[in-house]
Amino acid sequence: YTIGRTIGVDRWRWSRAPRVVSMRAWAKRRLARSTAAVVFTARFIPFARIAVNLTAGAERLPAPRYLGLCALAACAWAVYQSFIGAAIARLLPAYPVAAVLISIAIALLVGWALDAVLTRRFAPGTR
Repeated sequence: YTIGRTIGVDRWRWSRAPRVVSMRAWAKRRLARSTAAVVFTARFIPFARIAVNLTAGAERLPAPRYLGLCALAACAWAVYQSFIGAAIARLLPAYPVAAVLISIAIALLVGWALDAVLTRRFAPGTR
């Protein structure tokens, strides 16, 4: 987040690679619409977290709100990974891909729910 905010996202050659540019474009569009869903989802997808953090900083998302969501997402990730290790792995020992897909789906649902609550709570005209 800080690197994206202070330095930007196009400074390094690797950050201009098509795949990275594509991830950043996705993150920018999604961050504008549903910050919590993006933060929670990115926590569960390798490399997406980097793109989201850099993009959030470069797009100047308010740090307190963004970092608060990151802290909640990190806690959710840790709890969920513990749950996956104890429960899902026991149910699906031969299907690690299914466990990852379930993880992503739950992250999306939690993010969307949190966005709905935050949008209602902080919408103009509400207190």
